[in-house]
Amino acid sequence: MLVRSHTRGCDIVRIRRMHETDIPAALALVRPQNWNQTEEDWLRFMALEPEGCFVAVIGGQVVGTTTTERFDRVGWIGMVTVAPERRGNGIGRALMQSAIAYLRGAGVRTVKLDATPMGRPLYDKLGFVPEYPLQRVVGRGRPLDAPGVRRYQGEPSVFDSIAELDRATYGVDRREMLRHLAHGWPELAAVHRTGDTVDGYVLGRHGHHYEHLGPMVALHADAAEALLRWGIAACGDRPAAFDHPVVNEVAVRLGRQYGFEPAREFTRMHLGSEPFLDRAEFLYASSGAEKG
Repeated sequence: MLVRSHTRGCDIVRIRRMHETDIPAALALVRPQNWNQTEEDWLRFMALEPEGCFVAVIGGQVVGTTTTERFDRVGWIGMVTVAPERRGNGIGRALMQSAIAYLRGAGVRTVKLDATPMGRPLYDKLGFVPEYPLQRVVGRGRPLDAPGVRRYQGEPSVFDSIAELDRATYGVDRREMLRHLAHGWPELAAVHRTGDTVDGYVLGRHGHHYEHLGPMVALHADAAEALLRWGIAACGDRPAAFDHPVVNEVAVRLGRQYGFEPAREFTRMHLGSEPFLDRAEFLYASSGAEKG
């Protein structure tokens, strides 16, 4: 698809599917912004939605990116970025329109994203509606005990429990994305049990700057605290981060209690008449701005 834009020099902007060979250029775009994604993250995006990851190209140079994922009737947009020298010329809008059109064509009824303060004005203009704010907090890994928590070891029944808890919280089936996280970074995957019942889980991934904990779902505060303690210990001596809904007061308290400091802010937003709202009272750490 060609998008003509009145950019400097009347450049022609081409929006096309992202390929593996575009990853070095995509990383070069996000590194100056201190984003945490690695090459493995980009490979996961393309594995989950090979036709739904896009780049903006001018004269053969990648100047912008975006990714999509589908969870039942909900689509997610992430990794929207444009080279600083190309901003303000409609490239971000063209990328968003391509992503939305792709998701709509795939049968999605509601499109969601986590907006940065920089991106939110564009999303407002496109009709996205805010749901609630999230805050990224950053701390440090260190040894902690975690009663009731056991590392996930690939058991199908345990994974089914993780997927069921996640669906009860998000209202959609995110099984494939969860599988990629749990099996890609098993050293950051664990569940909490009360008796024989799995009542919480945490997943995570390694990042360029810090270990990212999330998603973390728990049915009660004790399970959430134990999972957070386990996650902090699993990070070793590396920096650790997680994104919590500001409306979840227990998550906010736990972050402060364990020495995590605010680093970034996001706003969860949706486009569509059916918002498929999360149950934020069970969500202690989201999956990250690029996947909800």
